[in-house]
Amino acid sequence: MKAIILAAGFATRLYPLTENQAKPLLPIGNKSILEHILHKVEALPVIDHIIIVT
Repeated sequence: MKAIILAAGFATRLYPLTENQAKPLLPIGNKSILEHILHKVEALPVIDHIIIVT
């Protein structure tokens, strides 16, 4: 099964945090938002492909 992660958008509500960095790459704790999502998806045994759409 494939997982599609939608990582797009302008993130205007997060400005000025997103002035120089894309929203999926913003850090939460010691990892980016995208890394947190990827670790959760990778742990699912039914997923064999991950597609990230920006």
